[in-house]
Amino acid sequence: MDRYDKKMSKLTSYSTTSAVNSRGRMTRPFNLRGRSMRNDKECEGCTVLGVSQMDPVYFLPTVPMKRAKPIWMTDQPSFILSDNGVLPPDKPKPLALWSCPDKYETVDDDFEEKKPIRQRRSTKQGLLALQESRKRQEAFRKSLLSIVMQGKSGTTEPDDSEAGGQRLEKRTSFGQNEVDLFRYFYYVHNGVDVSDVQPLSEQVIKNIIGQLSPQLKKGQAKTIDKLCNEIKEDYILNTKKSILDFVLKDPRKQMEDPKELNAEMKELNVVPQPWHQNLINYKAKLHKNLCFVNPCIRQSNDIWYSEFSDLRFIYTKQFKERPEAISLSVFKEHCNASIASLKDKLTKNWLLKLQGMLMNEKNKRFAPPMEKYEKFDKFFQTLKTAMTLNLQTLVMDSLKEYMHMFKPRETSTEVLEHCGFVVNLLLTEEGTDIDFEPTLEDMVTGFLGMFDEIIKASHLIPRLERRMFPDLQLEVKYLQPVIPEDFIQELKEQVLEVLKTEFVPLQEFLNIFADLEFLISNQAKTDLESYLAESHPFDEMVEKFNYFQNITNHITCEIPKVETVGMFEINSHRVLENLAERTTAICDVLAEQMLDDHLESNKQ
Repeated sequence: MDRYDKKMSKLTSYSTTSAVNSRGRMTRPFNLRGRSMRNDKECEGCTVLGVSQMDPVYFLPTVPMKRAKPIWMTDQPSFILSDNGVLPPDKPKPLALWSCPDKYETVDDDFEEKKPIRQRRSTKQGLLALQESRKRQEAFRKSLLSIVMQGKSGTTEPDDSEAGGQRLEKRTSFGQNEVDLFRYFYYVHNGVDVSDVQPLSEQVIKNIIGQLSPQLKKGQAKTIDKLCNEIKEDYILNTKKSILDFVLKDPRKQMEDPKELNAEMKELNVVPQPWHQNLINYKAKLHKNLCFVNPCIRQSNDIWYSEFSDLRFIYTKQFKERPEAISLSVFKEHCNASIASLKDKLTKNWLLKLQGMLMNEKNKRFAPPMEKYEKFDKFFQTLKTAMTLNLQTLVMDSLKEYMHMFKPRETSTEVLEHCGFVVNLLLTEEGTDIDFEPTLEDMVTGFLGMFDEIIKASHLIPRLERRMFPDLQLEVKYLQPVIPEDFIQELKEQVLEVLKTEFVPLQEFLNIFADLEFLISNQAKTDLESYLAESHPFDEMVEKFNYFQNITNHITCEIPKVETVGMFEINSHRVLENLAERTTAICDVLAEQMLDDHLESNKQ
């Protein structure tokens, strides 16, 4: 036997080998397979035994000489398991993660295997289950109604749940409606069982608390817990109320009180429907002729919503930011200028953008040429429809925003959404009364007329093919957005209601001129002529002169010349100047008369 055979026989008889130290004792056994083979040099074990790394012994599995359990199976853990030390069953590993064991660590520990799909029930079983469900609902409703309505008929004895309502009815002098209301709240709190109702989810509470900033939540843990408990209690109470309202609801009430239908809905509500076949035919025609999937139509909408959808025919923000009130004539000028500016912008910029998009090299193949007139007409009809819809949305938004300038939205924090309007006080042509400029009729005509101006300007936007092909003969040359008449009328009525409401304080403001009615009606001039027809003592005339002089000072110094009342700024300069002129003229006449009387007395 050569040297190699001796080595192999010795290795096969041992799965491990031990080294002998200087004292003759066996050291810890080492595994040949466990040695590192990071370089070509022989390791320590191979040197001792004289085995090369290239020998097949390196690649043979080895087992320990004595079998023993691992340490983690023999040592007692430092914790105590519940349920008498029984470990929970192992949860299966998802099949999708077998090929990727690294991802298994990120899987939720609460992973559960999907439940098997239940077999579909037959139609007969489904009907039986539905009937049983309805019977249970009817029985529940009847039992709850019998409890709630108990005591109104003398044949039924009240039970314990009715005791609260019966005692309340006996001990108080409330009417039947009040007693029914108390009984209703009594059963909401005590008569409805919500044990089968799912409580408010904790995730909902977390979402509510998550809306608070960290600064608000800091140091407010008790307050937040208290608020969360109130939210849960309100949820339970409202759930009880909903259950009781559902049970007490009469299903025939909706049939007895139908909603009012407008003229269009009444026409659609006819049975049988004579227009149904026409609807199907026109729907098929539109589906066939309109280019739904053409990229140019999508790009035209992108151009609109990116650059033009936020525009308005009347820029109402300019009136809100204006520091001083504005007169009606100036307001109309600004509105007309804004409408004309947007009309020009749509006519030039919008159509130019669309034309550039169609003339682009990438989109030329999607726009049919004029030689193929049928496809050409279908494409531009579709484009006209998309443009009309966009323009219609712009018009309706502009009308609503103009209306909200007079009647702010419910969410608005501003009292007025504009700077106010100037109203001048003037004497009438006869000079016997005070009137407003502009009058209520002028305001209604001016403010409501802007609705018609917006709609009129929207019908002057030309079609795109008219700009691209000037020689093309078109029956309809402009876009025609359709604005419902009832929509326009509703907005006008809201503005008119605001104007009438705001005009009432203007009438009340005229009460400050009640003491000057004799001047306004020229009664003072008539009385002065009668007074001067007779002779009066000098001192009396001086007293009369001082009286009118004081009135002149009161008019020029004490009565406010500018006053803000509601949405109007009242300007009283002109009427006060006219009244001051009248009192000054009376004082001059009295002064002349006193001078004449004084000269005559001196001559005598």
